[in-house]
Amino acid sequence: MFIHQLYFNYPKVLIFSFTLPILHPLLLFSYIKENFGIKAVLWQNLAYLLPFIVANLIFIDAYLVDHGEAVRIIEQEGKGYEWQIKVNYILIILSGAFFISKSFLLIGRTKKIAGLYEAPNLEFVQKIFWCRNLCIWISGIWILALTPLPEEYIYITFVLFLIWLGFTGIRNFLFTNPKVSDQGIYMVKEGLEALEIPEKREIRYKKSSLHPEQANEIHERMTTFLQTEKPFKDSALSLDTLSELLEVHPNYLSEVINSMENKNFNEYINEMRIEEFICLATDPKNQRFTYLSIAYDCGFNSKASFHRNFKKIKGATPKEFLDNMYQKNSIPQQ
Repeated sequence: MFIHQLYFNYPKVLIFSFTLPILHPLLLFSYIKENFGIKAVLWQNLAYLLPFIVANLIFIDAYLVDHGEAVRIIEQEGKGYEWQIKVNYILIILSGAFFISKSFLLIGRTKKIAGLYEAPNLEFVQKIFWCRNLCIWISGIWILALTPLPEEYIYITFVLFLIWLGFTGIRNFLFTNPKVSDQGIYMVKEGLEALEIPEKREIRYKKSSLHPEQANEIHERMTTFLQTEKPFKDSALSLDTLSELLEVHPNYLSEVINSMENKNFNEYINEMRIEEFICLATDPKNQRFTYLSIAYDCGFNSKASFHRNFKKIKGATPKEFLDNMYQKNSIPQQ
């Protein structure tokens, strides 16, 4: 009764609500991107809103009618606006298919990225499965809503979804507190490039507008800055942050690192951290510090990340590598 009275008092709100399902898949996709630390550029956001804008433009006549006519449109189930309703329905289907597919593809690619690491951040992996299950539930409800099944089936499914959402939300966020760590964000941003084979990467950069002279200048400025200022000692350093410090577009900086260092950003920065660790660990003034405390000072944010990257780059554990160095150079051990 209350809902009926609300729509009678504000019928244009109900007409506007016809177009809202176009936004639901977009909001899901945006939520998943935000969870993985991926930001869309402005023109992409505007382009994604285009179907919703178009749907509202075709209903502009219904928005401009007087109150009584708007009530009539609702009571007669859109009579006189048949083609607008059909176009809106098509836009709902296209928007759902497009953004739900993109959501599953992004989750799949991110899962592959996590698989590239020997010991990926467990909280980040948990976030991947959270987003995947959320996507399955919402896409299932979306498909049911487009079928001619009785509304009771949709309500039951939605209630089950809310129960799952509450249970999973409490379990994940109250007890395990899963959040996307810096390591997890690095895994997404830099792992997308790691999935590419070198030949593909070379072909992509052949089409770049960055001239060799510019690339050399950026590379020289970057290496000098990293060696003198050592921003890699900040565990939160990202490609975007470094590009801002160097006043270089992130795409150009990523291209320079890939093409001239033959590494992605994460690999390059971790290599710098390893070299800094070796330099500090072999300094007699630092003998009172543990290897792990020095590693934290060099920018690593966990013991697992430090050991994994050290062994990947140097082919041995930190202790094995340094013990071997001490023996060769007769340096007093810690």
